[in-house]
Amino acid sequence: DTYLISDFMVGNEGIEVFLVFVDHELVVKFLSSKLNRPRRAVVSDASICKLNTSRKVIHYFDAVEEIYSEFESGKEILDLKVLEFLHLVYLDNQSEMIDTLYSSEHQKRKRSIESIMLEHFDKNLSVADFANLSGRSVSTFNRDFRRKYELTPKQWLIAKKMQKSDALLKAGASVTDCALSVGYSNVSHFIKAYKQAYGDTPKAISKTRF
Repeated sequence: DTYLISDFMVGNEGIEVFLVFVDHELVVKFLSSKLNRPRRAVVSDASICKLNTSRKVIHYFDAVEEIYSEFESGKEILDLKVLEFLHLVYLDNQSEMIDTLYSSEHQKRKRSIESIMLEHFDKNLSVADFANLSGRSVSTFNRDFRRKYELTPKQWLIAKKMQKSDALLKAGASVTDCALSVGYSNVSHFIKAYKQAYGDTPKAISKTRF
């Protein structure tokens, strides 16, 4: 979930950069095609590795740009092209690439639902985003979450956001500031959620307190 760009340019020529982001499901699919032997007991903590490249990768991006630059392709094609890219890079970086990807997935599996939710509940993230942060599919995340909290993730998130916003209102924050502070970009949606939780609008409640 992190990327780093480091460039060293000689002269004044321009540079063209392609960023490839690989989601959890594609990493799992790629690794499942490569991990045909048991993993060693010790898992590397490396999250970044330096990859060798070849003309094959350059030709790949030339073809992608020529064929797909003029129209928006669907997810199915995008997934295929990302998997193709991973396989091309793998040809020149077999053990390094596998170790790094496997380490990343291993670290994701160690992330607890509780710590992720408490750290990010007030941000504008979807349930799918939280599932990805935890290293789980959406269905697995929903099942594990309900088992732990006896609520759906959406129910828990709304309740937690309303608790924080209520505390902010008591401290004198404006309705707009409260909405933004708990991840609502639409103030009307925030007011509706607050009224459902506390029986009145945040503005009406704040007037009775001051």
